[in-house]
Amino acid sequence: MLFLLSKIIFILGLIRWLDEIEDPLVCAGIYTGAAFVVNLLFGFSFGTLLFLTVVRFGLATMYFHALHYLSGGPIYWLVAVVGFVIVLV
Repeated sequence: MLFLLSKIIFILGLIRWLDEIEDPLVCAGIYTGAAFVVNLLFGFSFGTLLFLTVVRFGLATMYFHALHYLSGGPIYWLVAVVGFVIVLV
């Protein structure tokens, strides 16, 4: 439960920070770096860790770029909520 709550706060913070800095790659990099450290602590093998990091960075980059591109539009909230739920799973 605490892990889920920390993920929620972290993602909301990155979304808010994206509105401030307007650089999706920084937000994707921070998210991927944090996920890398967490997976490292859980003892994933190096190959699995490398694969998850590359995939997660690609998906996070697409998510944050979509949020940045749609900023201020009505579809922004749909993308934010759907992506947010996917990230939590």
